[in-house]
Amino acid sequence: MAGSSVSVNDLGRQAYQKILFKDYPSAIEILNKAIRLYPREKELYNNRSLCYYHLQNYNLALQDSQYLYDNYPTYVKSLFRHAQNKFAIKSYREAENLFREVLNRTPDCTEANIYMLELKKIKLIMSSKHDVQQKNYNEQELAKLGR
Repeated sequence: MAGSSVSVNDLGRQAYQKILFKDYPSAIEILNKAIRLYPREKELYNNRSLCYYHLQNYNLALQDSQYLYDNYPTYVKSLFRHAQNKFAIKSYREAENLFREVLNRTPDCTEANIYMLELKKIKLIMSSKHDVQQKNYNEQELAKLGR
């Protein structure tokens, strides 16, 4: 941006240093400034979403990742981040679809593959709980009929 004394790369490096040391609030401050100066830089939103994710502020993390998903649909990093945020709020079906999309574009994405394994485990657990609940329900019904 013309007239700006600090480059997007400088701000990005400053934020990245804060992220490395897990100083997410400071990184967010830097990223907020950077986004005000360079509102079209998708990496800034992606990194801010990551910071919010680590702070477990999933609403704000989702706002950034949804913005990226809507405005930069081919940016795979933001697709991953959006899937990660959906997983964090237990929107498992949406997370699974998004991680599938990530893997269709980058099949060797280790993190997405790990999340898909976690989703499979969750499905199995939920399926088992449903089966147990259904079995208990059927036993209760049988007991009522036997009276």
